[in-house]
Amino acid sequence: LCHFCCFLFTFPSLLKSVGISHEEWCWKHKSLEVEVLDADVSGVEFRQIGYILRCSLSHAITLEFFQDGSKPENVGVYNLSKGVNRFCLSKPGVYKVTPRSCHQFEQDFYTYDTSSPSILTLTAVRHHMTGLITTDKILDVTVTIKSSIESEPALVLGPLRSLEEQRQEQQLQEIQLRRQERERRAAGEEGGAKDDSPPVQEKADELTGPFHYEFSYWARAGEKITVTPSSKELLFYPSEVEATITGESCPGRLVDIIGRAGLFLEGKVSPELQGVEISISERGAAAPLITVATNEVGAYSVGPLHSDRQYDITAKREGFVLSPVDGTPGDFKAFALAGVTFKIKSEDGQPLSGVLLSLSGGNFRSNLLTQDTGVLTFNNLSPGQYYFKPMMKEFRFEPASQMITVEEGQNLSIDITGVKTAYSCYGTVQSLSGDAERDVAVEAVGQGDCSLYSEDTVTDEEGRFRLRGLLPGCKYLIQLRAEGNDHIERALPQHRAIEVSSSDIEGVNIIACRQINHFDLSGNIITSAEHLPTLSVKLYRSDNLDNPINSVSLGQSLFFHFPPLDRDGESYVLMLYSTLSRSQFDYTLPQVSFTSSGYHKHVTLTFKPTRKVPDQDVAQGSYIALPLTLLLLLAGYNHEKVIPLLLQLVSRIQGVRSMSQSSTDSAAVEEAKRQAKRQKARHPTNQRDVGLREQRPTPHRRFALVLRLLVTCSACHGVFRSEFEPLDVHYDLISDPGPLD
Repeated sequence: LCHFCCFLFTFPSLLKSVGISHEEWCWKHKSLEVEVLDADVSGVEFRQIGYILRCSLSHAITLEFFQDGSKPENVGVYNLSKGVNRFCLSKPGVYKVTPRSCHQFEQDFYTYDTSSPSILTLTAVRHHMTGLITTDKILDVTVTIKSSIESEPALVLGPLRSLEEQRQEQQLQEIQLRRQERERRAAGEEGGAKDDSPPVQEKADELTGPFHYEFSYWARAGEKITVTPSSKELLFYPSEVEATITGESCPGRLVDIIGRAGLFLEGKVSPELQGVEISISERGAAAPLITVATNEVGAYSVGPLHSDRQYDITAKREGFVLSPVDGTPGDFKAFALAGVTFKIKSEDGQPLSGVLLSLSGGNFRSNLLTQDTGVLTFNNLSPGQYYFKPMMKEFRFEPASQMITVEEGQNLSIDITGVKTAYSCYGTVQSLSGDAERDVAVEAVGQGDCSLYSEDTVTDEEGRFRLRGLLPGCKYLIQLRAEGNDHIERALPQHRAIEVSSSDIEGVNIIACRQINHFDLSGNIITSAEHLPTLSVKLYRSDNLDNPINSVSLGQSLFFHFPPLDRDGESYVLMLYSTLSRSQFDYTLPQVSFTSSGYHKHVTLTFKPTRKVPDQDVAQGSYIALPLTLLLLLAGYNHEKVIPLLLQLVSRIQGVRSMSQSSTDSAAVEEAKRQAKRQKARHPTNQRDVGLREQRPTPHRRFALVLRLLVTCSACHGVFRSEFEPLDVHYDLISDPGPLD
């Protein structure tokens, strides 16, 4: 588009307001008020004054724009707020847009072309935080910043320069520039009048505390940092600071640390000794705070330390005694330690092992055993006097004991000879299976004139033993001790007799029989083979008959055996169980009680079940129920003919019952008489036949009569024993039909 263009436009009459819409341009007036009456209106002008730049910002910033060229209108600065902003660029072309703020964006600068308008989006990715360290001395100060983001490496800043040093350096530069300017002017005025005034003396301000050290860090939103200052001579309060950058606004100064000069502990070791370990610990603390070593001249320096605390200093080095020097805290005097080596041999020059050598003197005490080389060395001994004494059974030593004097740094060597005065008996203790028996007590008991002497020992892991100190010319019995061998029942042989001469005795072997600590339980069953698969035997403790300890199923075997029990004298109960049906067999299940004393228990259990005789059901009603029912229905239908016959049958049945049950018959006769009297009272004799003819039974009465007859027959003969039992129950529900005769 051209910068200045003319457009012709017309509108209907009476239009009062005219506007223009072009969002990418800036206009001097976006709308004009006009009045159209009876003639055309001309000269309405809309003038473009620039180009719109739209920015979408994540944070409020200052935005600088620049276009090639030196004219002032090509450069501008805008203070923009968070969100979408609009401002006008006066000239077309390509602009360089640079954000200035405490936020760092994805790019250091952006380009914008007015010919391709678009929304310029600026999103902050880091945020600028600062910190300040204030000290009372100008010293080396270093800051380490560690981030919570693993991908961010630790940043080390420093040594930092204080603001006071930077200000002094700037003053010196300004003084230097002014001096150079005066010299240049003086050189230009050499031909003129000479200036006799004294030269201007300028100097920078003196450095005075406190001193301030600033540092900064660009952090991501949500990042947590740990700031740790360090210095060779300063202590910092706090020693480290943690800060979290939210990213919502400018973080500003998040860290304030105070640095103070620390305490330094210095000292030396006399004579000069390198490599002495110096430990500094706070008074009352168990572990040292700092450990250093002396240098080649025996000196050390430790710090900075907190000046408001008290410290203890210790020194040590192998082979030396280091003592504090009175009146000079931190200094030590070193004394070289001495050493003593003892070489112990037998008469024939062989090294003696197992010799106990005791050495003591001053605060030193030690008791050591010689090894195969027969040599013992005691190092780090302070100068002074020491007493030693070698000891071992069967030997007399020369010298037996002695007092020696050890000088500073001296290394003594002392030879000791052992003379044999008694001998040993070697042997083994094994089980019947040949396994080694460890920790078995063995003793040698003197006999005859040597009955006052005895020795004892204990077998090792391989069952070997050595009885020391057996005197020559004595007879001994080698046996297992009665005390301390509770797990051994007896020994084979019970003892071995030996006679000691002038040498050791070997090959004295003993077999130990261990105590049997378990109890075996077995048994057998007396029963038919066909019942064995149904049988099982269960073992219970007598005090808990609900939970069996063990159970054994017999299968096809008459014998059974339980796993071994502890021989502890506990009470047990052994019970026999069977799966035979109680409805088909009669049987009893035997049980036996016993205690686990002794070594074995055998139990015999008898199981003889008998088969039950099955019950015979003599009732045949189930087979004749249907025919009898049909017969009953037929009789009910022909009741006029059947009832007289049934009455005669009942009369005969009652006669038979009266013959077998006189009491029942008498009661029936009395009942018949009472019924007859009721009938007479109800119906006169002369009208009995008429009443019978007039009162014919109803169908319900007929059926009740038949049913009653059927029940009576059932009671007499038991033909409806099963199927018609409910008739007896419901009999009372049927109304009494009256006497059957």
